[in-house]
Amino acid sequence: MVTRAAIALANVWPRLRGWKFRAYVHPTHVVVAAAAGEGLALAERRVGLVWQMLVLARDA
Repeated sequence: MVTRAAIALANVWPRLRGWKFRAYVHPTHVVVAAAAGEGLALAERRVGLVWQMLVLARDA
């Protein structure tokens, strides 16, 4: 919830400037499922205070 609020706030500046860029937040399981549908698998996940990094890899 806090992350979504932070991203919404971060998107105010680009919107005011007329820029098309926007940041998005998606649930991890949705991202991993979409990647799996394209042949990728979760290889690594790191979680910080307000961020998360996923490494997705294709099986060799």
